[in-house]
Amino acid sequence: MTGKNVFSAIICPLVLIFISCASVPPLATISSNGKTVDLRLNESKRSLKEFLTIKKAVLSPDKRHLLVINMYMGSAAIYNDNIEQIQYDYILLDAAKEAIIEDRARSEALNALKTPHFKMTGPNYYNDEQWNSPDRRYNATITQTYPNGLILRMEVNDTLTGKSNIIYNPIISLGLGLHWFIGNSMMFIGTEDTNFKMSLSFMSLPGFKKIKSYSSYYTLGYHEWNDYYFSFSSDSSFETLVVHNGRLIMFYEFKTGKYLGSLMLCGKDKWFAVSSTGEYDGTEDMFDSFYWIYEKETIPVNKFDKSFRNKKLLSHLFGLRREKTTEASRIDLAGQLIGKVREVKGAEIIVSSSRAAETMKMGDKVFVIIDGKRVVIDVRFPMQTIAKCSLSGQSAAYQGKITAGMPVFK
Repeated sequence: MTGKNVFSAIICPLVLIFISCASVPPLATISSNGKTVDLRLNESKRSLKEFLTIKKAVLSPDKRHLLVINMYMGSAAIYNDNIEQIQYDYILLDAAKEAIIEDRARSEALNALKTPHFKMTGPNYYNDEQWNSPDRRYNATITQTYPNGLILRMEVNDTLTGKSNIIYNPIISLGLGLHWFIGNSMMFIGTEDTNFKMSLSFMSLPGFKKIKSYSSYYTLGYHEWNDYYFSFSSDSSFETLVVHNGRLIMFYEFKTGKYLGSLMLCGKDKWFAVSSTGEYDGTEDMFDSFYWIYEKETIPVNKFDKSFRNKKLLSHLFGLRREKTTEASRIDLAGQLIGKVREVKGAEIIVSSSRAAETMKMGDKVFVIIDGKRVVIDVRFPMQTIAKCSLSGQSAAYQGKITAGMPVFK
């Protein structure tokens, strides 16, 4: 069986009901030391439908550019399969300029590259590279499918050793949705999850050891399901992996499987990108549209210190440079974020945290970041969901600069 019929008829009624009724899912989820923070869209500022529906995202071999192809068509065209009414926009991001640029020739060249992409409700666009590693050592073969075409079981053969590994999805009625050999030493596998999201896993070769696993929620509604695409691409040296899911573009480090950040586009000229440390960039009128949430604490992106605005963030996500030169770039967002400044009463700082009693003890040191520097705050009197704190020592010089809404770290 070839990949042409894989993942056809994936939709099930439960998935459709969930997608049409649920609120906007997390756009990024970061975990560390058992803690998790989510990036969410502020729906009072923008609707998810304002963001582009993407057919595929292609990273240039030199990691400088990212081509995003937006597909749009009227609802009548969707349900009548009127392919002639489908239109495409090329949106090209330049990491060196940290901006969207116009370069039709470069866009056409990137679109011509063989990168895997597939449509959730139709035939896949898998090609030969999808089923074989570049050096032809590994070959994937579908050995069992569901009646609707979903992959249940796949065999990956090592032609050098003669060994094979069986990869399957044990969840009844769900299937293996996508896979890709990333270079000659890694395989990327996606399976449909029971919670109406994709489970994305990095597996090392030849041992087939799972290195990292992430969840990626669907980002299109029921009436847009016929426009739902996934795509993958990488630079020529396989250092950065780009995974696109509906409206969301995600970046991963190839060697470690580490999540680097996400990107979304609003129209043809507005964009927002965020890293796993909480750094962000994009067009300025997008910054109030997103917030981080830890437990019950919500912190708007624009409440983070100005040093979290990284004007070289696309270079970091694309893989042109990965230096951690600022205090913000070294933050372990999920591991260190504990809450936010609730209010300031003279010299007293009230820190709000849904787990204040657990995360802060009398005499503990927590901190905020102001002008790119750590400002230490002393915990004086922790309670159930808040803690009374104050500044002392060198931090006292920042009295008056700490404001409500600032994220607090430990």
